[in-house]
Amino acid sequence: MAVYTSGDWHVKPGREQEFVDAWREMAEWSTNEYGPNGWGKLLRDKEDPARFRSVGAWPDERVVEDWRASDGFKQRLAKIRELLEEVTIRTFDLATEVGRMSAQQ
Repeated sequence: MAVYTSGDWHVKPGREQEFVDAWREMAEWSTNEYGPNGWGKLLRDKEDPARFRSVGAWPDERVVEDWRASDGFKQRLAKIRELLEEVTIRTFDLATEVGRMSAQQ
């Protein structure tokens, strides 16, 4: 059963574009290595441009556990943490869904 990951990211002032670039690199690596049918989205707060939220879809929880345990994930997250004030990362199950989301949206 599919699961979803989410991150709430608060970026250090002036490091926003570095964060976006590092997050994109991690997300591209992650989908190539662990979730070729998944997707990831990074959203930026309109009122506080140093705050971001990411959401990603994964085939199952085992894949997420393997991904988070991998050296590639740990290295990329360590690089991203240097750009942050704080981060909260969570895993979710789908409660309900309306409409259809494609990887192109």
